[in-house]
Amino acid sequence: MYRMSRMKRIRFVIFAVAASILLGASLGVFACNRVEIGASMLMYAPNRGATIDLKDDLHAGERSDGGVAQAFRVDVGPPAASLYVRVVEPPDAPSQESRGSPRGTILFLHGIADSGVAMIPTAKSLAARGFRGVVVDSRGHGRSSGDFVTFGAQECRDYRQVIDELARRGLLAPPLAVYGASFGAGIAAQLAGRDPRIRTAILLAPFSSMKAVALARVQSLGLGWFFDPPTVERVFARFQELTGCDPGEADAVAAQRLRPTPVLIFHGSRDEVIPATQSEEILRAAAAGSRRFLIPGATHDDWSEAGRRMLWEEGTRWLDEQMGGR
Repeated sequence: MYRMSRMKRIRFVIFAVAASILLGASLGVFACNRVEIGASMLMYAPNRGATIDLKDDLHAGERSDGGVAQAFRVDVGPPAASLYVRVVEPPDAPSQESRGSPRGTILFLHGIADSGVAMIPTAKSLAARGFRGVVVDSRGHGRSSGDFVTFGAQECRDYRQVIDELARRGLLAPPLAVYGASFGAGIAAQLAGRDPRIRTAILLAPFSSMKAVALARVQSLGLGWFFDPPTVERVFARFQELTGCDPGEADAVAAQRLRPTPVLIFHGSRDEVIPATQSEEILRAAAAGSRRFLIPGATHDDWSEAGRRMLWEEGTRWLDEQMGGR
């Protein structure tokens, strides 16, 4: 299953932005730059301004390891972006009628400042149990184009278009589940609440809303002195002005209240990036029978071997229950 340590690049981004804040303050532009710096922290994607290779062919490494069967692009928007999609198929096995009849489809959503590559090992492991995996590079990440991230407000629309394209290509073998980590988990909870084609979701350290996770991060970094409450509200307003997305729309709890979905949640008890209380809020809004496991002593990036084993055992049991047993 997905290892949280793969999201350690988040820390690099955070410290780089924090350095820019301190530099701005030292140059005497404290007041005028706070809103712009805050909006930048929220919205700029890793691929902002980058030239993306729009070829559909697989990278040699993805092809040679035998895991990724095909890849293609899905044009989404507005605003326009090209998302890179990989498909991991179940291997031929006597227990399956054919390669073309998986037990279901799982859409994998990666963490911020990461890419779908981090989700391929999990997709391969679950493909071995008969599930087709669809691994997407989110808008502005990996091999996908796009300048902004919106914590689900735009991404949910993107992923619904991806699901439409899977159906058009005959790749949407029901039932459909979504599996997300961190940034991707918060979006997965929103997507499950907004798209009736999704039967269930597995969420690793999900955020409850964009506003909640932004405020939590400000406090955990000790930046409350810089981003006081009035400034934070101006940051959210500036974010909406620049992206065209309402920050209030990026809300997993509200989405689950709209359409409660059976969800399985895992969260580190010592998560310093997304407090575990946020996944508890999602659990309360989700469908009856949903479950949450706190991983003792785990932070956002580092889980023990016992925690990873729990994730695999409980995750596969959940999929068997929700998607149909083997």
